[in-house]
Formats: sequence, structure tokens, C-alpha cells
Amino acid sequence: MTKGDVCSLTLVFLGQMPITAFTEQSDWATKFRAIYPTVALDVLKLHAWSDAVRYVTYVSEYTESYTSHDTLNISGASTLEATTSIDTQTPNKGTVTIDSTEYEYTSYTGAIFTLAGTLSATYDNADTITVTPNNRINEYKYMYALPSACIKALDIEMDSEVDRYIENGFMYTNRYDATNGIRLRYIADITEEVLSGEVSAVVYNETIANVIAMKMAIMMAPSINPQMVGAALGAYTEALNTAVGTEATERHPTDEELEWVDIK
Repeated sequence: MTKGDVCSLTLVFLGQMPITAFTEQSDWATKFRAIYPTVALDVLKLHAWSDAVRYVTYVSEYTESYTSHDTLNISGASTLEATTSIDTQTPNKGTVTIDSTEYEYTSYTGAIFTLAGTLSATYDNADTITVTPNNRINEYKYMYALPSACIKALDIEMDSEVDRYIENGFMYTNRYDATNGIRLRYIADITEEVLSGEVSAVVYNETIANVIAMKMAIMMAPSINPQMVGAALGAYTEALNTAVGTEATERHPTDEELEWVDIK
């Protein structure tokens, strides 16, 4: 179902004529274009929808690369300076590797790493500094970059008990496997997914579409009939429980799915 289909479901529920296209210039379409992105993402984050679940396997940590500053990195120095500022997402502790030699760093300011020890050699601007930011406030040893389409990280190896911390597009954890990798399950943003060459064609299954439509109905009802807000809220709750319950019967339910089924 496309975005236009989803919006038309909302209008039909509210007793209005459906729109002909999501891009039309009607008042209804304009309102939908304003609220749809936020509502759709909120609904996708509610549940591990089969249409939106994706996997990524990490076999190595996230690293950053910089160029060594010419003549400033002298043997015996307790700092290591790059030619550009260090990315502010980099945790305060980690490892820097330059010319195959590893050094632990304890902090950084601007373009300068403060080392736990001292440089064992002199480096110039022909050398590359590779940073492995493997600590975050001394809690997590490994850092991985989340996929750009990820809107919610679900679990590692289908195990919700594996500790992880998500912040600013990165995942921090103590899990690492250089041979087999670690597998992250996540919810992807499919609100603008392109399938079969159709630009901006969202092919939700009907259950997701109903949930999004009813959530938009809650927001749109006051402008039509305030008394319909309660009905829209009830329809949204029913659509959500039905959708989650349907998916739970089609495959082995997760803890999150079982919780929703219990509520239902």
C-alpha cells in the first residue's frame, strides 16, 4: 500500500472522500504530508514488523582515520596530534594505531590525543592514525556504526539480554567476534522505500497501514468531529493489537510480541 492509500484509509474512517494522490494540492493531502512522516516512524518503532526488520553483521569495530601532523609527533611525547580535529562522537578512551604500533589514549582535545604512555617513534604527515574508540565511560569496550536506515536497534543475536547502548548513530557493547561477527537486528525506515522501480512507493502490508491510518485519524478527528476522537483511539488500539497478534502467529513471537498479545 502506498502513502496515498494509507491516508485514504484515514479519510474513509472519518467519513470523508479519499484523496486521489499523496501529492495532490488539496487541504487534506497538505495536512497528511505534514503529519505522515512523524506518525509513520512512530508506528514503525512500536513493533518488530516483519516488513521492516533488517539485519547487519559486524566483524570489526568502527574506526576513524586521521593524518599525523608533520614534525609534531616526536618520540617520547605523551600526545599524538592529527592534522584535523577529532570527531566529537569519539569516546574519551580508546586505541590509536600508527605505523602498526598501538597506543592507548585517555582523552582528546581538538586534534590532540593524550596518551596513556609515550610515543616510541617519531611520525610525520606520511603516517595514518587509525582510531579504535573502544570505550565509553568505561562501560563498553566495542563501538559499531548503525546502518543509516536504522530507526531502532532491537537486539544482538536475537537475545534481548545482551547489553548495549545506543547513542548518536552508534551502538556500544561488550560483544565482539572477529570470526563470525555479531548480528544486530533492527527496524529500518521503510516510509520511503522504493520497490519495483516505483519512486516513493511504500508497500506496507495492510496491518501496518491500518495502524498508521488510525493513528493519523486521532490527530485529524478534532477538525471534523471532536466526538470521533474516542472512536479513532479505540480503532487505533484495536488495529495495533490485531497487527501485532497477526504477526506473532506467523512466526516465533518475541518477548515484545508476547507482551502485546497478553495485553490484547
